[in-house]
Amino acid sequence: MSAEIELTVFEVADDIWERAHRVGNQAVNQIGNGAQWIGGALKGEFKTKPTVGQIVVDAVVSMFPVAGEITAARDAIAISLRMADSDKEAKDIWNWVALVLCLLAVVPVLGGILKGVGRLLLQAAYDSAKLSHIGEQILAFLRKMGYGNTRVFFNTLDFTAYQATVTSAYYVLMRRLRDTSIFTARELGAVLPAPVKSWLQALPPKLDKLQLLADKMIPQAFKELNALFNKVRSNLIEGNVFPITVGAGPIKIRTTEARIGEVSPIHIASKGHTEATQAHYKHKEGWPNLEGYKKKVHGRDIYPNLYSFSSKAHIEPVLLPAGKKVYLPRIIDTEKPNKAGAYWAEKFPKNGKAWRLDYAVVQAWNSNGAYLVLEHVPTKNEMRKLGIHVHDSWEGIRAWRGKAAEKVDSEGPKASGILLPGGEIQLYIDFHDAYHKPLREYVEKHIPVKPTNWIDADIPNHVQATAVFLGPNERSAKIVKQGYLLRGAATAGKQTNN
Repeated sequence: MSAEIELTVFEVADDIWERAHRVGNQAVNQIGNGAQWIGGALKGEFKTKPTVGQIVVDAVVSMFPVAGEITAARDAIAISLRMADSDKEAKDIWNWVALVLCLLAVVPVLGGILKGVGRLLLQAAYDSAKLSHIGEQILAFLRKMGYGNTRVFFNTLDFTAYQATVTSAYYVLMRRLRDTSIFTARELGAVLPAPVKSWLQALPPKLDKLQLLADKMIPQAFKELNALFNKVRSNLIEGNVFPITVGAGPIKIRTTEARIGEVSPIHIASKGHTEATQAHYKHKEGWPNLEGYKKKVHGRDIYPNLYSFSSKAHIEPVLLPAGKKVYLPRIIDTEKPNKAGAYWAEKFPKNGKAWRLDYAVVQAWNSNGAYLVLEHVPTKNEMRKLGIHVHDSWEGIRAWRGKAAEKVDSEGPKASGILLPGGEIQLYIDFHDAYHKPLREYVEKHIPVKPTNWIDADIPNHVQATAVFLGPNERSAKIVKQGYLLRGAATAGKQTNN
């Protein structure tokens, strides 16, 4: 047995003995039988305590795929036993957050990374003044772990994607603790101190009660983790920027590196329009399914259409009736024109900068150049006169309405790393759905296209020199030289051509 496992065995055994001790003292007369308990504990301690600890640890540690996660097993046991013994502890959300962080270690490949990021995040719950420092620690930790693209991982991480895996692991943990307590009380009952045996026999019902509470508390714990992470992430996105003079003229610098060297020379603050989650969305029959399209990122499912909406506003199914006057503009890429794309606005942006920032249109998705406007919803008769086949079920446009989520311009060779804060109203219309097929034909063949004449929407065309000051945890070797980096100024993030 390794020294680490041996130490863990004794820690778990001590915890069980201490809990049984407290329960025993509550149940007996402290002057009379209390002495018998102390004597019994001392008598049985050296014989059975290590054995009991070994049984429990062996049962739990095998849950974790990485051998070095003995500490996760130890902490998961300790937190679970503490909550099983106390209703107050069981209702404390931070105990559940701590338990979730232990169980994140069961996630294949990413478990250690997720657990490490989560433990660093807990500092933000107690000291919000150090958000920037915590963010730097997380970036340094991610680089040290060496997993893929650190910036992309940091910008796309969503703890709730692992909720199902952790919940399943929690049920396994409860079953193993329940089974080992029953086994130990039965097989070692003759040599265990009476209070330890009684405590073990009373444990399974407590664990069952705790498991019922988990259905409410685990999702809430993930919500708290994501809230902490978004707070840290938003702080890094904002950064700390102030003007200085270098050489011939003024420039702007950051006191801490927000994006591993990919910093913007102007300050763009987050407006809090973080991506919506599945909890923000309730599907309506007959409307496009925002979870119908998904892709894998870092081994987890991503729903791009759902995540294009902000968590700060309701995602509402709306019906725009046939024959209704509307004003729905759409900006399109002249190089890859897609008139019948999914995302539309309710007003025309005042310029290219406002379009890219307020609708979070990533440069790699759409470089603009032209636009079209749907000014009314065509009727069945109108489309049939144009030779378009329309099913009798056509009643108008079925769209999802909400606000655009913020996005970081991090895709493609021209990526600037700038935050696109979003927040404007957007409509999602699925033109690939059979119901909207007549409308697609109508838009593609009968809606004219006009030029935008914008010259301020192409972020990479507005480049300035930026002095980058690295924080203490960011001073690792870079591919590019330190000092001056070319970075795109934010001139203007979301309606994809797909």
